[in-house]
Amino acid sequence: MGRHSQEHDKFRFRINARTLLRAAERLNLVERNRAKIPVLSMCRIEVRDSQIALTATDLDRWITTRCDADTDGRGTVLISRRVIENIASATPPEQDVTIAVSKTDSTASVQCGELAHAELRLLIDPEDFPKEPPLHGQKGKFTIGQGDLKSALSAVMFCISTEETRYYLNGVFFTAHPENGNLRMVATDGHRLAMRDSDIAWECPNFIAPTRSIHALANMVKKPGNSPLVVKVLGDVPTLHCEIDDTTMIAKTIDGTYPDYMKVIPTKERTISVTLAKAQVMSVLHLLRAKNASRSAARFYPEEKVMRVKSSLDLYMEMEVSAPIEGEGKPFGLNARYLRDFFRDDDVLRLDSADPGHPFLVNGEDSRTTWLVMPMRI
Repeated sequence: MGRHSQEHDKFRFRINARTLLRAAERLNLVERNRAKIPVLSMCRIEVRDSQIALTATDLDRWITTRCDADTDGRGTVLISRRVIENIASATPPEQDVTIAVSKTDSTASVQCGELAHAELRLLIDPEDFPKEPPLHGQKGKFTIGQGDLKSALSAVMFCISTEETRYYLNGVFFTAHPENGNLRMVATDGHRLAMRDSDIAWECPNFIAPTRSIHALANMVKKPGNSPLVVKVLGDVPTLHCEIDDTTMIAKTIDGTYPDYMKVIPTKERTISVTLAKAQVMSVLHLLRAKNASRSAARFYPEEKVMRVKSSLDLYMEMEVSAPIEGEGKPFGLNARYLRDFFRDDDVLRLDSADPGHPFLVNGEDSRTTWLVMPMRI
């Protein structure tokens, strides 16, 4: 039976304004109408028995959130996402919003609690709303806790590439650990790489989840969260079906081949090892808040037990800041901005490499996360 079967020409729903506003905000996980296609600025509202479902899409993602409501009749209507937000925010949060739709007249009557009343002209047919990809041919499924996913995405997201020519790096690679077969998430921009391991058995085909879907997932989950996130992988070119509580996201994946990241993981004996404290490193970077500081090399001298960063503050002044470190080995250099990113959730980092010209392994306090960063010349 189709979505629009047994629908009525007239239907109505009443919902708490605070609940409606939260649902509208959740739809903002889908970017607003980048292509200036009118229907993509709309919210599809499906009215069923004692529930409404609101959906937004940008053609790569479909996010649906379901809310309890007092309903009379069944039907589907398209209303601008911005209008829905305005209606919900204009109504006192403890009061209700009532929307009555007449398909015969192509109108919607809106009552904002005990305050304003509005009449909307419905100009786009619900049938014009882009359909979700077909959800068949399940290839795998995994479940992950909200807190675990939030922490994992935080550890890898900042390494996603923004270079459009290498589109296959514009996301997070979900794959199996080469030894234990559990889920591993990988991201790289060619200068640094992040790997996050888990204890979840991986029985799905590998896929690349695009950046915007990763950001949407990160905002869907809470830390800590009570309900797990269930992800189904569907179709030959994987489509993701992610569900948590009352929200579902259907997302396309990147159709491409992720490079063999294991080839860049150092295997030689490590001769350089340095331990960094967050307070000392962040103090150095705070002093160098100038625009050029983000491109400066942090120069490490393990034998002298010191780190130095030099930056041009303007045309007439240059500053060099130093901080103590612990370690051994030859001097080397790293991008100073990358250090700030690595210290997001850790107070201590360990840097290891076989040579100043080789990649450096970066490890924090969580053994599940490993980063790799390319050195800079000093």
